[in-house]
Amino acid sequence: MKLGVISDTHLNRYDEHFEKIITQYLKDADLIIHAGDVVSLAVLDMFGKSKLTVVCGNMDPISLHKKYPDKLVMEINGFRIAVIHDINKIRGWGISANLGDKINRFFGRIDCLIHGHTHDPAISKTDGIILFNPGSATNNRYLPFNTLGIVEIKDRIEVDVLEIA
Repeated sequence: MKLGVISDTHLNRYDEHFEKIITQYLKDADLIIHAGDVVSLAVLDMFGKSKLTVVCGNMDPISLHKKYPDKLVMEINGFRIAVIHDINKIRGWGISANLGDKINRFFGRIDCLIHGHTHDPAISKTDGIILFNPGSATNNRYLPFNTLGIVEIKDRIEVDVLEIA
């Protein structure tokens, strides 16, 4: 299964460039995950008929919080994938000690944690858990390009960050 992973779009309305990003980079994704800070329900319309999973972030309005959760766990091909916008809700601000234990207490046993918030793409592993932040597809603060993520789930989980124009 192929997942397209996006976070931190921070768009208030329809955006032609973002719609092209979806069409170009995520057209063959079996599921698209938005890891929060959507900002407007109108943004989600740009995904068309794509299968979409969304969690809310700190910048999302009440209208989104009424419709989507702050966190979720799903099982795909026998792997447990968790999604949350801000990993600091699990680890505490800047505290990474015993992170694997904290994650497993928060979600139950998982194999991969997808998160956003920092706009900074990152792939790491702690206590056998893949931590994946796709960065921002529209609002990268730290790089001269925007990014999104691809997760391939077969007999193992493979994650990748794509630079986008």
